[in-house]
Amino acid sequence: MEINSLVFTGQLLKDPPYNVDTGLLNVTENFDSQYATDKKLGFIYAPERTLFRLWAPVASRIELILFNHLYEDEAEHIVMKQTAPGTFEVEVLRDLDNTAYKFGVFYPDGNYVETTDPYAIAATSNGERSVVVDLSKTNPKKWNQRMPAFTASTDAVIYEASVRDFTMAESSGATNRGKFLGVIEEGTTSPAGLTTGLDYLKEMGITHLQLMPMYDFETVNEENQTEKYNWGYDPQNYNVPEGSYATDARDPKTRIREMKQMIQGLHDAGIRVIMDVVYNHVYDPDSHPFELVAPGYYFRRNADGSLSNGTGVGNDTASEREMMKKIHSKQCEILDERISY
Repeated sequence: MEINSLVFTGQLLKDPPYNVDTGLLNVTENFDSQYATDKKLGFIYAPERTLFRLWAPVASRIELILFNHLYEDEAEHIVMKQTAPGTFEVEVLRDLDNTAYKFGVFYPDGNYVETTDPYAIAATSNGERSVVVDLSKTNPKKWNQRMPAFTASTDAVIYEASVRDFTMAESSGATNRGKFLGVIEEGTTSPAGLTTGLDYLKEMGITHLQLMPMYDFETVNEENQTEKYNWGYDPQNYNVPEGSYATDARDPKTRIREMKQMIQGLHDAGIRVIMDVVYNHVYDPDSHPFELVAPGYYFRRNADGSLSNGTGVGNDTASEREMMKKIHSKQCEILDERISY
């Protein structure tokens, strides 16, 4: 008998973890102790093999969907094995660097959804598919050389900016306007001859640059940066760099490589980086992978089942739950945790 085969009928358990009427999990006090995992989620890459692991606590079946090309529909479906209650995994024995993937999630009431990876670190344009990447191929020179420890927080001089806004105006003099690389361009000036760009940051004497959200956010078309404006407080993929800030949004590695180049360039100039991350809400909870893999778990709800709204933007992530805490603690793996105060 499979691990979850008893829990869906409601006959053998007093509080079945999945409500077939609402399609939501029944998150009781004991839910995390029964289902939460401390295993690494997402993918674990090696040139000869990649392990995929997904936490989907009451799914009856999970399929890994591997696309033959980043932007074409032809795909291979591989059934994942449930290795612990709610944890599914599969190992693929070939080099999957730069391979797009999603998960197909089957629920006990017959519902089926396809979703990106909640732990994705790379994505195709506009976050439509997750992508396996060899992160070692995205590192700029000196990437593993950390800056010395900072003296004291009271010595910090912090300047806040948006990656886009910092150089988007034509008067910035930047070549890569509104991009990661634009932040570190040197020798740029305004039409009036005033210093701009990286030289301006150094001229101010700041110690830290706090950058507004530069993870993958939802409402800006990554292939047309000027079509719609947003500062980035509409999270989509927390651990994927925003594609509209890259010179090629369609190349998953370009956005990672150029974000790292920006950070390295700032470090070379003696400037530390603080990244603004908005973990307390997402843009669209209904379509977010959090909800698709664990409906009713990652978002706080009122007694009537409706989403709570303490943030004022329509949803609150449930930070008190173990697997949401795990999301928080992951931070930004692609940056080797080098974005820090």
